[in-house]
Amino acid sequence: MKHQLAEQTELLGLTLVQSISQSANANHQLLTEHVSQFSRLHRYAYIRVQHLDKTLIEKRATQPSTMPKWLANYLSVSSPLFQQSFALAEQEYMVQLQLQASPANNYIYGSFKDVCAVFAFFICFAWFILHIAIRALKAPIDALHQHTNKLANKEFTEAPEIQSVSEMNALMSSHNRMTNQVKELVNELTQRLEHAKNALYRDELTQLGNRRLFCAQFEQLLSDEKNQSGALILVRLSEWETVRRKEGFSVARSFLEDVIYTLQTHSKQGVNARIFRLNDNEFACVLQHVTRDELVKVLSDMASHLARLQGQYQQKKEVLVGAVLWQSGEAMSEVMKAADEAVLIAAKERRKYHLYEPSQRIKKVSDMLATRERVLMAIMNQHWAYRSIA
Repeated sequence: MKHQLAEQTELLGLTLVQSISQSANANHQLLTEHVSQFSRLHRYAYIRVQHLDKTLIEKRATQPSTMPKWLANYLSVSSPLFQQSFALAEQEYMVQLQLQASPANNYIYGSFKDVCAVFAFFICFAWFILHIAIRALKAPIDALHQHTNKLANKEFTEAPEIQSVSEMNALMSSHNRMTNQVKELVNELTQRLEHAKNALYRDELTQLGNRRLFCAQFEQLLSDEKNQSGALILVRLSEWETVRRKEGFSVARSFLEDVIYTLQTHSKQGVNARIFRLNDNEFACVLQHVTRDELVKVLSDMASHLARLQGQYQQKKEVLVGAVLWQSGEAMSEVMKAADEAVLIAAKERRKYHLYEPSQRIKKVSDMLATRERVLMAIMNQHWAYRSIA
């Protein structure tokens, strides 16, 4: 507001000086009429025209300020004094112009009152909402407190006695209706929960347990306190993405269904088995309480049938089978690494399947140690050979 008053004062002062300077006649009466007309247009301006040391025209506008004096020190604004000399008909004139700040201060004071009123309204509204919220929170607490006092003082409200058979029948009918509604609600919730479990733990295409369910159940088996043992069979479909992309989804799905049927047929013959689909091209069969000989028989039958199945389809539909025996307490990551190693060995050596046993893991570590000893021996021999030459 103060900046706007300064700009407006400067603009009006320059306009007045320019309009007087453009007058060709230096008649004081015409000059007075010209300034009077200008002051009527701008009635809130103080105008003073001085010729040498003599005041020719002085127009002062007065408007009372509604702003209290104690507030004027903080909120009031004032207009600067515009002052400029100019020559007219070889005579020197001085023009002074200043806008009265009362309208601006009255506007500021009115806006300040409006802001205070809005602020007071919002304070009252907030207090009203807070009061309602406190009462809403306090009501159940008071009811609970009264109920607690009644229980402590054994002030129980007795149920009214049944006066007629019709009232008894109505009560029984209401009870049965509410019981049926509760049963329907429980059944609906059970079905929704089952559907949610199936969506979360089942593969949509094969309806087998997915990787999430496999991790949860297999981890539970390995961490069981009882002395349990079993085997993990890992089946991987090689070049699965190529088959699905080149030969179409129907051929890939038919091959997938045949593989699943083979797994279900040969893994459940007298053995407690669970089949999971870990990825698009990977399956896992978890067998419990199975010996090595039983596992070898299952693998042999399964691999032979899968080999015949691959012959019914075109090339690149290769099925790799690897298995590992596990004991209760082992880490699932180690068992999965061993099963994956078995699949890789079966692919590398072109076998129908490969059984990765703990003794092979120990032998592999021993081979690594023996290799390290041979390297150290060669370094020592080379060192002694250099010393003998020296």
